[in-house]
Amino acid sequence: MLEWMQRHKKWLIVTIWISVIALVSAGMVGWNPSSFSLSGDQVAKVGKIKISQQEFINAYQRVFNEYNQMLGGNLDQLEAKKFGLDKLALNQLVQRAQLQSLAKDLGLRVEDSEVVDTITKDSNFQRDGRFDDELYRQLLRDNHLSVKFFEESVRDSLLVDKLIKLLPISISSLETWSMGSTISLSDTITYQILKPEAPKTTITQAMLKDHWEKHKSNYMQKPSIELASISIPISTQKFNNEDLLSLYNEDKTLYLDDQGQLKSFDEVKTKVQHDFQAQQAKKEAMRLSNQLRDNSKDGKNLLVVLDDNAPEELVAQFNDLTNGQITKPFLYKDHYVIGKVIKKTPEQPKSYEEAKNQVLAELKTELSLNELKTKAEKSLPLSKGSSAKINNIGNPKIATLNAQETQFVIRNIFSNNQKSGVIMLDSGAFVYTITHQELPSQVPVQTQGLIQNIKSQVINSALMSYLNEQYPPKYYLQNLELGVEIGQ
Repeated sequence: MLEWMQRHKKWLIVTIWISVIALVSAGMVGWNPSSFSLSGDQVAKVGKIKISQQEFINAYQRVFNEYNQMLGGNLDQLEAKKFGLDKLALNQLVQRAQLQSLAKDLGLRVEDSEVVDTITKDSNFQRDGRFDDELYRQLLRDNHLSVKFFEESVRDSLLVDKLIKLLPISISSLETWSMGSTISLSDTITYQILKPEAPKTTITQAMLKDHWEKHKSNYMQKPSIELASISIPISTQKFNNEDLLSLYNEDKTLYLDDQGQLKSFDEVKTKVQHDFQAQQAKKEAMRLSNQLRDNSKDGKNLLVVLDDNAPEELVAQFNDLTNGQITKPFLYKDHYVIGKVIKKTPEQPKSYEEAKNQVLAELKTELSLNELKTKAEKSLPLSKGSSAKINNIGNPKIATLNAQETQFVIRNIFSNNQKSGVIMLDSGAFVYTITHQELPSQVPVQTQGLIQNIKSQVINSALMSYLNEQYPPKYYLQNLELGVEIGQ
């Protein structure tokens, strides 16, 4: 989940200003700010701009609401802390304050009339299409916001918005041509694909042992667990049509199509039957656990190696199990299994004899590829071979390579400035020489978005570097690990 959330963080300049209006419309979350250690009412300071505890609370609530909505309402405060939403909220406030500082130094200002115009046009504060002052004040009271605080927040956001609009994000014709033509550059290459052969080097016992010693961590015995087990087959569990209809109606979210629409009972009856029988098998396994525990029923010996195909439910409880303990039911080969632990064997290095065949195979491959690379490099530059025209756009094809290999080769060729080279693939050595380069007669339309992104990233990076240098933040929030010295 953490990786998923990282991909959805909004760090671009256009999203770092905090809209309190969004907070009001999204609703508040239950959260106690006393869990943070604060120096007075401030959490941070950027130049002359102070970031208050109230601003931090509001920013955190907005970020929490946003991610909670994306996660279907399943985010709690403990997970939010673990995922760093407090840091994200504070960093957004700091970036906003840095932008405010720059805007003020540039002489930008927000008039009272602009604040009034923004608030009165917001649909959250309107009845029948017209601004309602009573509704406005009631909404702020409901969200524990003062009118002064809210209107100053709107003013701050408008100030940042004015600065953002000054950034030169539009693309000039010169930028379009210079970046677009480079992106669309085509290379004509002569290439050969050399296949690996059996290594000519004689492999000795000393070489094998040396390779094993250097790479012992690559040769590990998977952990395993030996159980006295009882297995309950799923397919033999009894059911009737009423049972299946009841399960179908209890949790219809299990039976949706790709568009989120509920499938009819007849369409999913086979799946419902399997789900019901699996539930019954699991219940029966749990019922029999006491008989294993008090030794009134003997279990069948079962050894499970915890490799990539091991039952997830067993893997999850492996570390907490001890000898004599009863496992929770786990799904194993169309059965639900309950077991008493006889023996646990942790992951451990293989002995030289156990790993010898694997070491030999890997050493052969390594020597073969090294010899192949040496041979390929000696053939450069190529004077003959197949020809292909490649570029960074579209879907160019290289004979005998699949799409993934083709993209890997193209990235490598365009990421260095060598006219000739060798690119090692799993299937062999790709040897190439660039024979011709060609600029496009016009920049392809599909590069426009990429050019815009490149320019935005350059501006964003330069601006943030400037802001951090000119307006360094000072933090007072004691227990956030922000990578800075607290109270600096």
